[in-house]
Amino acid sequence: MDDIPAKRETPHTPIISDPQPVESVGAWAPLGHAATVGIFLLLFGAFLYLGRAILLPIVLAATVALTLAPVVKFGKRHGVSPWITALLIVLFALGLLGSAITAMAGPVSEWIARAPEIWSSIKGKFAVLDQPRPLRAHRRVLLDAVAVRHHDRHRHAVALPGIGQRLPVIAPRRRNDSAHLGPLACQPLSID
Repeated sequence: MDDIPAKRETPHTPIISDPQPVESVGAWAPLGHAATVGIFLLLFGAFLYLGRAILLPIVLAATVALTLAPVVKFGKRHGVSPWITALLIVLFALGLLGSAITAMAGPVSEWIARAPEIWSSIKGKFAVLDQPRPLRAHRRVLLDAVAVRHHDRHRHAVALPGIGQRLPVIAPRRRNDSAHLGPLACQPLSID
């Protein structure tokens, strides 16, 4: 027997190809960008909300430092030490606060003395909100006064108690008198 060399087959190797980007995405690209920006804004808002206990004092200190830095630089140019300038600024701010409190003491004590009078005035102005709205409170009277007939429309003027005006309404056609009279059963035309 002749020695016939076996035909060698190459092992089956998987063909690896990188994914190709989609050439046409249509409207998905702008929507993806908008979603990314929206998520960033939500997370940034959450960061500011949760970090407000730490961020507010830092931002306030930076604002005060940037606002008063020119005063400290002016004092340094004229030979005044920065810590003395800072001390003078703090003393000036405390004096300004004390004078503002002293100036406001008179009007505040007057407001406190007049507090019962002011409160009764405010209660009088908001007393209207304690009472129900006229049409809702008198809905049953209005619905009972409207005649619902089989084939015709009737215009009625209904006097509601507590309003002092006559309210013209129009009753829509209904198939029978037992039809459901919902909130749209009577539509106001005008107030005389």
